[in-house]
Amino acid sequence: MSSRRAASWLTLAILLLATAPPAHAEGSPSPRIVVARTDAAGLAELIVACPQSPAPAPALALTIDGGSPTPPGAVVPLSVPPSLAIVVERGAGMATSGTPESTSANDALGQAELLLARMPLDAQVAVVAYAARAELLAPLGGDLAGARAALAAGQADSPATPPTGAALAEAVGLALAQLQAAPVGPRALVILAADGPGIGAALPRPADPAIAITVVGLSAAGEAELQATAAALGGVYLPYHSQDLAKLPGLIAALGARYAAITAPERLLRVTSTTAIGPGRHQIALVGCGGTADAWLRAEAPVLAWQTPALAASGGIALGLLAGRLAGGGRLTVGRRAPSPQIPAPSPQPGTDGPTERGARLPDAQHQPSYRLVVWAGERRLTHELRERQCVIGRDPGCDLQIDGPCIAALHARLTLAGDCVTLADLDSGSGTSLGPGGPRLPAHQPTEIQDGDEIWLGPEVRIALRRT
Repeated sequence: MSSRRAASWLTLAILLLATAPPAHAEGSPSPRIVVARTDAAGLAELIVACPQSPAPAPALALTIDGGSPTPPGAVVPLSVPPSLAIVVERGAGMATSGTPESTSANDALGQAELLLARMPLDAQVAVVAYAARAELLAPLGGDLAGARAALAAGQADSPATPPTGAALAEAVGLALAQLQAAPVGPRALVILAADGPGIGAALPRPADPAIAITVVGLSAAGEAELQATAAALGGVYLPYHSQDLAKLPGLIAALGARYAAITAPERLLRVTSTTAIGPGRHQIALVGCGGTADAWLRAEAPVLAWQTPALAASGGIALGLLAGRLAGGGRLTVGRRAPSPQIPAPSPQPGTDGPTERGARLPDAQHQPSYRLVVWAGERRLTHELRERQCVIGRDPGCDLQIDGPCIAALHARLTLAGDCVTLADLDSGSGTSLGPGGPRLPAHQPTEIQDGDEIWLGPEVRIALRRT
């Protein structure tokens, strides 16, 4: 009888949450500039969160360095998926009864499952658990099935002692770090807990106030402390515990409305200026969308502004030397150049490897930073360590990072490491290479500097994140 009642309540919860109307994540009524940059043509480009509906397009104006407001050159609507970090308690309180015929641990898994069921297929999810200490069960990624499996495994053996406030603080810090590396879009943090960390416990505040934080209390015993936790984090507290069956539909409806708000894709606008801006640091303001927002951006000098004359001059010198050698009876050969007879090639010592062409590409381990590429290609997720100065990405088996896909060229893009600088160049691929969702295509064979956390798109389907290790 008890199992049938539990199943009926779970069915009711799914129905109520599935029928809850979608809503947008909480935010300021004024516009918010998410990204400010310049595109390949030197135009100012803004990714803007507009509280008004982007259809029809709102009337906007741009002001650069305090000049006169001018209409933008283009306004393109974007729809970006959310990123979610779930923090789940593992402790003695999770074994207590939160709702009829269930434990707080089972209630946590049920709530997490309902959250994941609402997430779009292209969303990003991370899972963190905590007891005596915090543990990252699933790093931020698009593998929703893996996140479900990690949640179930994390609750399989909860310890008999309650968690500490330091463990919750560590778990929140891990979750916020994952969201910090998330792509552009709405971000949410949901904490599912039965025990509170204690009133006044020190907790890390998110650097981004736009992150929607929700604390779901799974037990009456820790409710006061969990309410204080939500207030300390600048979030919302919602209970999910009651032995009164009549109160459960109201709790479920409140949670459903909250889940709909934090899992809805965000509607953004890509706004570009009408004319290119010069190199240097500029202040740009956007007027419209119910208010005003401003940001700073740095425009770089065109890549080939000075290289072209230099390349032409060096090419003329090389042709002159070649012509002189041929005129003097020299012989032109194509292939591997033999070592100079005055400088003999080094011989490998016993027990060591000789020099190789690939080995010459290895960076200086003492000075070169370490980077990792995290790749999402459809439902597949893989990582690749950058251990050489150059990494060619493409479909060809000879590439350093081989990715199969209909939109991936045989030689698609190249990453180059030089000291602390990482550059990305498109290799004249058919589907193109861009930075960020909906970003402009990079010009072919022109290196663009990228930073830790930047998001690389190969065509419309393959996403690669650069992570410094």
